[in-house]
Amino acid sequence: MNRNRTFTFTVATVISTLVLTTFMTGLMSFFIIAINTGQLPPNISDWIRAWMVGWAIGTPIVFFVAPISKRVGLYFSDDPRDK
Repeated sequence: MNRNRTFTFTVATVISTLVLTTFMTGLMSFFIIAINTGQLPPNISDWIRAWMVGWAIGTPIVFFVAPISKRVGLYFSDDPRDK
């Protein structure tokens, strides 16, 4: 059974997802805490706590949403390289 898979969980995919979510949640939590508290840089303990919660929520979401997003992008793409 040869199915056309649009997204496979290879080691590189897992590593890139972990790196992406680490940087994304870290930067977002830093700036959101800074904006909401009016402190730049924000209190480090508040930032780390927000980062950990954001990372714990964001990482599984990216793992589940990425294949759906890839399929939607391929569906609407007219680039022949995507076929």
